[in-house]
Amino acid sequence: MGFLMRIARGSVVSAVVAVVGSLYANAASGSFDVICIADPNGKPIAGRHACLHEPQSLSFGESVTLAVQSTTAFENDTDDEGEEPPDPSKLVLFFDGTPLIGSRAHVGTQETDDKEVTTTLVTFFIRRDLSSESARKTWKEIIAKAHSGHAFRISAGLPDGQPAESDVEIEFVPVRGNRLLLWALLAGAGAVAFFAIAARTGALRDKEPAGPGIEKPTDRSYSLSRVQISLWTLLVVYAYLFIWCLTCDYNVDIPKSIVGLMGISLGTFGTAAAIDANKVKTERTTVSRSDGFVQDLTTDVCGASLHRLQLVVWTLAVAVVFAVTVWEALAMPDLSPTILGLIGISSGTYVGLKLPERKS
Repeated sequence: MGFLMRIARGSVVSAVVAVVGSLYANAASGSFDVICIADPNGKPIAGRHACLHEPQSLSFGESVTLAVQSTTAFENDTDDEGEEPPDPSKLVLFFDGTPLIGSRAHVGTQETDDKEVTTTLVTFFIRRDLSSESARKTWKEIIAKAHSGHAFRISAGLPDGQPAESDVEIEFVPVRGNRLLLWALLAGAGAVAFFAIAARTGALRDKEPAGPGIEKPTDRSYSLSRVQISLWTLLVVYAYLFIWCLTCDYNVDIPKSIVGLMGISLGTFGTAAAIDANKVKTERTTVSRSDGFVQDLTTDVCGASLHRLQLVVWTLAVAVVFAVTVWEALAMPDLSPTILGLIGISSGTYVGLKLPERKS
């Protein structure tokens, strides 16, 4: 019986704590309502005079203004009951009840009518905050819903409180056509410049002394390590520009695993170049003539090369995952240590088996 009584008392205490926590959370955001999306240059007299009645859409780098009503003026002092009303400059935007940490608030016009109802225009600038795992998860879910055409209910509140009552909905558009066009122009110009330089200088080809019949840089065979490091460099640069163009945020989060991936590619290239240079000195090797892009990367003078093919296939697989993730989540993927380890093993195998590999 004593045991059952202790369980009952514990349940009551838990219920009381939950109720008090809920009341505190509601009080944290104050007693106010979001009545509509408003014209930031309008006057909030009588509440809805500044409301916009057309369907609204929102994207990164843009702003939305909400008309917020409260029976207590938004001030820093306390009201007659001792409750401190919310400070509108500390409010954040909520999507479907989830706070968007990093959405900056700007307090605009504020007026109080003869019924002591205060209407304040609060403008929020949409900015992604990916500083925590929960924030990254939130934005991943928002972008996934947006791609499916989901309409978001938006509101405002304090980051640690509950959102205000609201029936306002908005369409969120992660990818604006004009921004995508800007990225495409930048990417296209960069690709043309890169491949023009590579074609003239042979930057993606082997650098050993030329053998018989090789007169131009384009006659040389392609270098697998040079192609791999070029691929990852282009993907990371293009991903950075893509995210910047679409989110208007130049401070793009680059995960440490991507830095590690670039380090593995650089190490593979450096080691392979050192091995080739040593072969030139000791074995008097010369560069082979190109047999075509794919064949150069997957074969040597003895024919098909399993370790080369394995590195090519694994690099392409991770590159596809990287590109798709950037498109869908507008963020670079954070590769697990296991995947990085597999990439390192693949690169190490290629370098190790390159030692006995014949060049020509």
